[in-house]
Amino acid sequence: MTNSNEQTPEEQKRPESELAPVVITLQAITETDQRHYAPLQIALPNESEGYEWKRETGDIQSYQHTETAGWLHIDPQGQFYDRHVQPIERDHALEHAAHVGLGNNEVSQSPAIGKDPVGTDQGLSL
Repeated sequence: MTNSNEQTPEEQKRPESELAPVVITLQAITETDQRHYAPLQIALPNESEGYEWKRETGDIQSYQHTETAGWLHIDPQGQFYDRHVQPIERDHALEHAAHVGLGNNEVSQSPAIGKDPVGTDQGLSL
């Protein structure tokens, strides 16, 4: 009588070979995510919630906020850029992106802040 928990040598090898591509794929995804999200974590270590990575233009990573639809463009050193790839101050970038940390009055009173019109791509223009 054999134990139901025992596997034949063939069964023991099969899961390892089936899992190997998954492990490699997960590792590659993790490295890619690290490259994409590292600038956001450097620039906004405690305020990065709600931003989704959208694209990479050279070394600059672009993120869009899920609620405000505002964009942030950040390089690996944490420098912010406007959509024309000109360096800008952190506060100006957050204001333009209608960052959630701003009070509702500040967001609603500024004409430059708010959701982008539907269909308008605010990615980097090169």
